[in-house]
Amino acid sequence: MIEKRSIHRQPSSEKIQSVAIVLVDREVSHLKLDLQLFDVTSKGVGFLSTYPLQPSHVLILKCSNERDIVSIVMWSNKNNGNYRIGAQYA
Repeated sequence: MIEKRSIHRQPSSEKIQSVAIVLVDREVSHLKLDLQLFDVTSKGVGFLSTYPLQPSHVLILKCSNERDIVSIVMWSNKNNGNYRIGAQYA
């Protein structure tokens, strides 16, 4: 398979915590989520979640280096009871 992406993806299996900022019934909610990373690039991350995040949801990723990273969900696909999600750094 030929890789069409111009940015190198680094595989990851790190588990991180996140705060998702979402609208629920017209109210802003902050959801604490546990995420399983599957790849990391200089532009964003791919991860698995049990929560159905949608494009435009904002995440605050709590990384192991103690630095919070803000990102925006770009895509989400249901995958074996979980969600496979891609987010771009803001």
